[in-house]
Amino acid sequence: MTTVLMKRINSGVDKGKLDICFYYEDTSKTYREDNYPIMPEVFMTAAEDNLTSVYVVSTCTSSGDRRNIHALTAYRKNGSSTGLDAVAVLDPLTDGYNITCYHVGIPRSAEEVNVYSLNEAGEFSRLYLSGNKSMREPLTIDENIVNFRVYSQIDANNTKDRLFYLQRVKLEDGKYINKLKCATLDLMKPTAFPPVTNFNVEINADKFDIVKFGTGVYLYWTECSTPDAENAQTQAKYMVRCLRYDPGTDTVCGPFNMVELTESPNTIKLQDSGTGFYSVDLQNSPGSYLRQSFTKFKYKLVRSAELTTATPKTTSVCAGDYVDIVFSVKNTGNVPLSGLNVKIKNGGKDIQTLHIDCANPVENSSTVNGANGKTKVMSGAYTVRRVSGMYDALNNDSWEITRTNANGTTTTQSVQAAMLMPGDTHYYEAKLLVPTSWSGDKNLTATIGSVEGDIAVNGTVKNGVLMLTGADAPQTLNATNDPIMITRLSTNEQTFETNVHDLSLSARIFKLNGEDYVRVNIKNLSGNIATSVKPVLTSVYRGETLYTRQFLQSMGDDFGYSMDIPLKKLTKGRTLQDLDLYVSANGNYDEYADVDNHVRLLLITQLCIIEQPVSLPASAGQEVVFSVAAAGGEKPYSYQWQRMTGTDRWENIPGAKEDTYRIESVKEEHNGLTVRCVVTDRFGDYVLSDSATLTLLPQTGDSAQLTLWLLLALASAAALVMAGRRGRSRG
Repeated sequence: MTTVLMKRINSGVDKGKLDICFYYEDTSKTYREDNYPIMPEVFMTAAEDNLTSVYVVSTCTSSGDRRNIHALTAYRKNGSSTGLDAVAVLDPLTDGYNITCYHVGIPRSAEEVNVYSLNEAGEFSRLYLSGNKSMREPLTIDENIVNFRVYSQIDANNTKDRLFYLQRVKLEDGKYINKLKCATLDLMKPTAFPPVTNFNVEINADKFDIVKFGTGVYLYWTECSTPDAENAQTQAKYMVRCLRYDPGTDTVCGPFNMVELTESPNTIKLQDSGTGFYSVDLQNSPGSYLRQSFTKFKYKLVRSAELTTATPKTTSVCAGDYVDIVFSVKNTGNVPLSGLNVKIKNGGKDIQTLHIDCANPVENSSTVNGANGKTKVMSGAYTVRRVSGMYDALNNDSWEITRTNANGTTTTQSVQAAMLMPGDTHYYEAKLLVPTSWSGDKNLTATIGSVEGDIAVNGTVKNGVLMLTGADAPQTLNATNDPIMITRLSTNEQTFETNVHDLSLSARIFKLNGEDYVRVNIKNLSGNIATSVKPVLTSVYRGETLYTRQFLQSMGDDFGYSMDIPLKKLTKGRTLQDLDLYVSANGNYDEYADVDNHVRLLLITQLCIIEQPVSLPASAGQEVVFSVAAAGGEKPYSYQWQRMTGTDRWENIPGAKEDTYRIESVKEEHNGLTVRCVVTDRFGDYVLSDSATLTLLPQTGDSAQLTLWLLLALASAAALVMAGRRGRSRG
């Protein structure tokens, strides 16, 4: 097996051509016809830009066992030599390690590099290469590991290899999921038991990769969204999903979409320059060679926000007044948003600007642009405040991370993102000041004026919770001096009816020459300098309009009417229990039911029970009477006594339609009888009395009855004797 490395010529007549710089032919193995090397893979890493020290890791599988790596050989070129020195050879056929995948860390020096491998039993090991020497050691991390990738974090005092891996976990229903974890290896202090971070994130893939783009580290994989079976127009979408990893806080956020493809990729690779490649298997006829298409594409970090809703709580508002608006903002990009501005416009003119600071709500503000060119700025957390919404449960703005150190001690860290994370939706509420000069329908447009997307993240612990906030970071350019981040904004339109007025109403009943009158006061509180309204007064009883009056003279702002109207005119001469009075600018009083344009007059005292029935004890054969008394409402009253049935339901007692319910002779079946009374007045209003219970007293025995008769007999005899003595005295 031969390894050939070529480099592109960047100058001279051969510019653009490839030149062979390294060549190595491995003749140490003898292959059979039924077991020969296939699918070779070469990985090259260098410690310096001039390629004076290069490590090459060459692997292949065999035709007899395509799942496992057949051989892993590491070569090293040092200095200006043209050849490659083999420093490590792992042959699963002889050492029984059975490698399924491997990854190479970035060299921390010209002499040292780490190769991490995973065998078919899900066990990790590290192959440490130093100069021409090598050493392999096992790593005790986790079981059931599916795949892994290495991210090398190298600086002066903190050189680490982070092994991100997928662990297959079985759920209670028997299904399996892949959870993302990370083992951190300090290259200055190697250990066989590295600390492990469990991000509690599920990844719907068996393979993933890592790219460092801008100031973020992204773990990415591909997913397919199946088309809607009920909608033939929908098609499958192939998405590159990713998580953003922050080395400073050892946290991830997401997942979210990085790129959307039009076809299903077999393999995909994102480069830190913003260029990506993917391959697609071509459908070939049986027996033909495997063919693949290879596609190049560009990707960027996107600051993008969409106004999914922007709705006033009422579409009929008064000019010069405030109206509450509710709007929702979705992060449709792939970087966290720390702030944004929402502009409310009419005809292209800015009316009001709402500023949202996700991390510091006290910095929220609302700027009103006046007609005279002056601006009014209101600030504070309640100027524009976040409210709960239907998508809050789906947001990825809070989660928990579990960490296990080398000693096996586990701690849980709560994490909260004080930003609008990719794919998340936040709901907000603010007040919009309607200009006093407006009249009629106004078409308002809510737009995202600007967004602040941070590609750097800071972490601060507050009350035991790790708060992630955006950090200032310079705009990053790619190799062609193009910014790696772009901004996309969206709009949302809403029509407001501003030709309405705020009319207040007050009313009271008084006597004049023995007749009832109602004093009505109407005032225009619109605050609209162009207002001119003729109010309409309406009296209503239980949905029936009894009286309507259109005032002939218009009222301006802060003007009003005051007049006395006979009560019988408002009620059409009827005796009513109550009466509703409304005032409006157009007679459609229903749409103003939530403001001060409605008064209810109570004309009669409300029907009530003033004497409740009481529970009674009684003996068999005794007469009992339950009674009730009512007041208020409009007489005459009607009564209906009810009794409680054995199913805890009330039923009418036939013939019991008086204010009393009489039982002439109590019987044994009356014991425990529970009754109540329904009192109804002439208007149909009714009231329920309290319940009362009849309790039957126990019967006395025969001996007691005989004693009673004897006592009565003695008393009678004594009475006769006394009567005889009186008669003799008179004689």
